[in-house]
Amino acid sequence: MGKSILVIGAGGHAKSVIDALLSGGEYDKIAVLEDFGTKEILGFKVIGKVNEAKKFLDEYQNAVVAVGDNDYRLKTINYLKGLGYNLPCIIHKKAYVSRFSSIREGSVVLGGAFINANVKIGIGVIINSSVTVEHDCIVADGVHLSPNSVVCGGVIVGDKTWIGSGATVIDHINIGKKVIIGAGSVVIRNMQDNVTAYGNPARVKEN
Repeated sequence: MGKSILVIGAGGHAKSVIDALLSGGEYDKIAVLEDFGTKEILGFKVIGKVNEAKKFLDEYQNAVVAVGDNDYRLKTINYLKGLGYNLPCIIHKKAYVSRFSSIREGSVVLGGAFINANVKIGIGVIINSSVTVEHDCIVADGVHLSPNSVVCGGVIVGDKTWIGSGATVIDHINIGKKVIIGAGSVVIRNMQDNVTAYGNPARVKEN
């Protein structure tokens, strides 16, 4: 018998997460919570709002926060943990994760992603479609790696950083917390906290 799970959110990312849930066949009972009046997503019913999660705990012991906003995702993970939900890692059947790597609770790895050896993935991380994370990287809590981004070996990515689609971070770079790296950028130098950078090579946007 499969497991039950609540999906938090009903946007585009939630559709990708539901697809990942279905790919492995582990979950046979899926429902959605969200706050904006959507009735269903991909045929799965929206059964309530996020602040009503407590009343569904007996029926759904697991939950995944399928929202792209990094701050909201981590805040909601902590809220659900406080209620007693399990926040499992969701890994698409067509993703590769090395047996020598670790992924913490609430993170999602989508189809085509490749995570090499000795990678440490934090809580509530999004590893999107066809992302590559090479050996010996540390990806901290609440990070979002967008589709087709490449994080080369030995990189450290700080909490709640967002790396845009098709961006590349070269080997042994340190990226701080709450950094935004623009789509298609190439990061060849360290980035301090709370900056936005883009281009090839990526340069910090000046205020």
